[in-house]
Amino acid sequence: RYASEILKKFEMNKCNVALSPGEPRSQLTKCTEEEDVDPTFYRKLIGSLRYLCNTRPDLAYNVGIVSRFMERPKSSHLIAVKRILRYVKSTINYAPISWCSKKEPVVALSSCEAEYIATSLSTCQAIWLKNLIEEISQDKCETDTLKIDNVSAINLAKNPIAHGRSKHIELRFHYLREQVNKGNLALIHCRSEEQVADLLTKAVTVQVFEKLRSEMGIETVDNMN
Repeated sequence: RYASEILKKFEMNKCNVALSPGEPRSQLTKCTEEEDVDPTFYRKLIGSLRYLCNTRPDLAYNVGIVSRFMERPKSSHLIAVKRILRYVKSTINYAPISWCSKKEPVVALSSCEAEYIATSLSTCQAIWLKNLIEEISQDKCETDTLKIDNVSAINLAKNPIAHGRSKHIELRFHYLREQVNKGNLALIHCRSEEQVADLLTKAVTVQVFEKLRSEMGIETVDNMN
């Protein structure tokens, strides 16, 4: 509903649709030669899209890029924002099944620890969703699988011998190791070309974007019925 209101508010409800929120090879800069855009109008657009990002993580990267130019927006920046709105129209009924983003008040001493802690938090969400599905369907679900791009973090979760290297990590984060040992969770290595997080960090082609969006769990509401 909010997405529809944004499109109507900025007179984009009858626009042509786009299959992705941004051009994969476009480079926005603070060009002084282009025509200026009303900064107040531009900021209203950005503010509305940033709020929409709370339920549409697939917009996060592109909205973050266009947010850099709110001081003196140019015509190319407005075109990029309208591209996002055109994508919103094409995916008006899309939403994530479940997602969250938060900054943990924890200092990791290595990339391995950072991945281990992040995986532990993801484990809590995965187990909760598994229990919810089993309760609703009354069927036993298969073992949950988490893809991780850090081999050291996988070894730390699977190998009890590595316990000595993780004694300083808060006890609550070892919930991951407990679930792996119980067989409730399987950890597999994720190759770089299969990294779903690329959707949040870079502009990719339409084919790659749609593939990663699907793997992230962002589906049209009609498909969930």
